[in-house]
Amino acid sequence: MARTDRGWSGPSFIGLGTFLDTLRSATATQAGMSFSAEGRGCNQSFGHIEVLDIVPNGNTIQRIHVRFEHHCESPTNFPLKGELRIFQ
Repeated sequence: MARTDRGWSGPSFIGLGTFLDTLRSATATQAGMSFSAEGRGCNQSFGHIEVLDIVPNGNTIQRIHVRFEHHCESPTNFPLKGELRIFQ
């Protein structure tokens, strides 16, 4: 995830499950994931997201556990892999 002037930029999704073939921006039917830092980002994003646990609380997330893999510009480029756990 990247810190920006407007907050955090990272995966966009809703619900439990595995989301394959993520796009740069989420749509109504497909998850999105984009990472940027220091004014740099990807024109095209490829990857997948696995939501293992999520507990929403209104417009915020109380608890989340996510694994992801992200490729910038090409699905064959070196991946950014990560896992995010936030428990309150």
